[in-house]
Amino acid sequence: AVVFRARPGPVRPAPAPLFGVGAMFRPAARRALASAPAVLAGALPVRRLCSEARCEDSGIVAAAAAATKDMQRLYRRERFLDTHADQTFDEVISSPALPWKRGWNDDWDGRHPSSGSKCPGKTRHILLIRHGQYDLDDSEHGLTELGTRQAMLTGKRLAAQAAGLKKDRYGEVKIKYSMLVSSNVLRAQQTAAIIARELPSVPRQPDDPLLAEGWPVLPWPQGPGFLKEGKVLPATLLEDAPRIEAAFRRYIRRDIDHKRVSLKEKALAQLSDGFVPDAPSSTPLDASPSKEEEHEFMIIVCHMNVIRYFVARALQIPPETWLRMRGNNCGLTEIIIKPNGQVSLGTFADVGHLAIEQVTFH
Repeated sequence: AVVFRARPGPVRPAPAPLFGVGAMFRPAARRALASAPAVLAGALPVRRLCSEARCEDSGIVAAAAAATKDMQRLYRRERFLDTHADQTFDEVISSPALPWKRGWNDDWDGRHPSSGSKCPGKTRHILLIRHGQYDLDDSEHGLTELGTRQAMLTGKRLAAQAAGLKKDRYGEVKIKYSMLVSSNVLRAQQTAAIIARELPSVPRQPDDPLLAEGWPVLPWPQGPGFLKEGKVLPATLLEDAPRIEAAFRRYIRRDIDHKRVSLKEKALAQLSDGFVPDAPSSTPLDASPSKEEEHEFMIIVCHMNVIRYFVARALQIPPETWLRMRGNNCGLTEIIIKPNGQVSLGTFADVGHLAIEQVTFH
C-alpha cells in the first residue's frame, strides 16, 4: 500500500462564496475540502505528492490525477457549478444581500443600538401592493379594465381601514398613512394613481425607479436552469440585484437610527458644564417620548419580484427563496418592524377585497 502524505504547512482552499446560494451551502464545500485537503485545494501537484511519498508508479500517478479531477468536480457541484465551468456560482452572479445564516441579526438595518439600551421609536407597517392586471399585448403594459377595477377596490379597502379603528386585547390602533410611493413603471404608476384618489389626504411621494420590477437574485432551485435556457442573463441580475437591494435598505428599516442618536448624545455630554440640553440625555433626540406604542403606516405600490425579495430579506430567510412565493394582482403584503428590530409578516398577497372572478396572477 502506498501512503500519500502532503507536505506540512497550511492548506489554502479556493475561496468560499461570499454571497448568494453558494453561501447557504458553505458547510458542504468545507466538508469536501476536509475530505482531501491537499489534492482538492491544489496545495501540491500530484507528481510532487507521489515523489514525497517515494512513489514513482505511473499508474498510481494517473489514478491520483483522476481522483483530483473527480474531487474538483465534486467541489464545483457543492458550489453549484456546471462541471465544465471555470468560475464559481458567485463569480457568475452574486446576491447583494448579506450571506444567510441561521439565527437572527439584530443589527440587520444598521440601526440597532451599540449597547444594550432600550429602542424607542414607532412600529412601522410597510404595506406593499402589487400593481393591477396589465395588458401583456401592449408594449407599455398599461392596466386592463379589470386591473383598473382591482386598483380601485384596493384603494377603497385601504380607505376603509383608515376610517375604522383596529381594536383587540393588545390595544387600539388608528391607521393613518404617512405616505404613498410607487415604482416608475406604468402599471404601478396607474395603480398608485387610482389608489391615491381614494386616499386624498395621504402625501404622494415621487415615483421611485429603485422599486421597478427586476431580478433581485437568482432564485433557487430554478436559477441555474434559467441561466442555461436564457430566461435570465447574468448581466440582468448584476444590474437589477443591487438596485432592488438598495430599495430594500431605503424602505424596510426602523424609523430611528439608534447609533446616530447615541453619537449625538455623546457629543452633548462632552460639551461644557454650562450647556443645558433641551431634553434629558436619556431621551433620543429624534424620538418623541410617549407611553403608548406609536405606529406608522406607509403604502408602496410596486411589483411581485420586489415584494417577494423584501419579505425574504426582512424575515432573514435565504433571499434565493423569493420565487417560491406567489402573489396575485393588487395583493396586499404587510411587513411589521418593531423599534427593537424584530420583524413579522402581517399579511402576504392578501386579496380579500377582490371577488374570486377578479383575482388574477396576470
